[in-house]
Amino acid sequence: MNSDLKYINRDIIEKYNLSCPYYTSYPTFSEWDSDFTSRDYITGLTDLCAKAADIPLFLYIHFPFCKKRCYFCICNSIITHDHEKIREFLSYLFREIDLLNTFFEKHSYAPNIKRIHLGGGSPSFMDIEEFGLLIEKLKAMVDFNNLDEFVAEVDSNTITKEKLIYYQGKGVNRISLGIQDFDPKVQNAVNRIHTPVL
Repeated sequence: MNSDLKYINRDIIEKYNLSCPYYTSYPTFSEWDSDFTSRDYITGLTDLCAKAADIPLFLYIHFPFCKKRCYFCICNSIITHDHEKIREFLSYLFREIDLLNTFFEKHSYAPNIKRIHLGGGSPSFMDIEEFGLLIEKLKAMVDFNNLDEFVAEVDSNTITKEKLIYYQGKGVNRISLGIQDFDPKVQNAVNRIHTPVL
């Protein structure tokens, strides 16, 4: 039986040992175009405002900070323990939200945002105050009573019961918990150590 298992694993490894786009990137990087300009972005937003009417929208917000680097990670992430960097990032994110909101108001468009996915990085690395500031800023553009789903990615090393209760109170109704393996040897090998208790 063991020899069969090794054979199967080898076949699987050979089958999937190839370069391909990260499955959560859409459109995939091979579809990205370096000729896409800010003018194209404005045109796309203008078309959305003119034609999309009440189409449901999905908002992804990328929070790029993590407490430590997992060796397998290919996400756009920054390792830091300096919350000043996080606050600076949030200030730029808030400016971008303001720009979008101003654009929508100028075009008399109310985005029908039905889903929010807060990914990263490790969004649970934000402290409660930072998370609250983000929610308050989003309220200018998002009707939280209209959401079908609000997902926050969490890392067991930066989440607490207090944060989970707070998230629920702010409308988060699903969490994505990235447990890679329960074997301590594997956890050490990939530099992502978890315990079963918060």
